[in-house]
Amino acid sequence: MDPTNEQLLAFYRIVRRVVLLSSFIAFVELAPDKNLYVYAGRYEALENSVICILPNGDYEL
Repeated sequence: MDPTNEQLLAFYRIVRRVVLLSSFIAFVELAPDKNLYVYAGRYEALENSVICILPNGDYEL
């Protein structure tokens, strides 16, 4: 199972924002429900984020 083109485009945009915010991507998971989950964090803070990219390219924080 591969991510959709829309998910890949949204993933690129998210990665770019994460890097600009001095954060890092911990890992990425393509779940059985076909949602792409991006787990991001920050070195300076204990803040972690989970971003869910839907198959149509929309995403939720």
